[in-house]
Amino acid sequence: MYLSTHQTTSNKTWITIITLCLILVSSNVFALSAGEIEIHTKLNEPLNATIPLNISKTELETLEVGLASEKIFKRIAMRYHPALDTMTFVLIKNNGAPHIKITSNKPIREPMLEFALLLRWGNGHILKEFPVILMPAEH
Repeated sequence: MYLSTHQTTSNKTWITIITLCLILVSSNVFALSAGEIEIHTKLNEPLNATIPLNISKTELETLEVGLASEKIFKRIAMRYHPALDTMTFVLIKNNGAPHIKITSNKPIREPMLEFALLLRWGNGHILKEFPVILMPAEH
């Protein structure tokens, strides 16, 4: 089948438009990502952990982080453990390696728990679940 020059040009135009739209959408969707949690403490110690972030400087300026609400925990069928109330989530912006520092003011007695972290910035938000597995201290 032979296509006229007009049809070929029209198809190329639509392909270009669709490609540009996909690039714009994907750049907004994947603009911020949170890495895996890095745990620096053992069971029965106050929690000390970090989560690395991949984020642009512009988005970092408006980023807010925090534990998801108990209502969100219920909606995603995740248990809200009382130990979560002892944790703080602080956004660290310095040294060119932004990350979230997670600490607790009391020792964590559960070897396994999980939490949902809510990250909000100017163009959107992410809800990400993190498992926390604490190994016993070696004697």
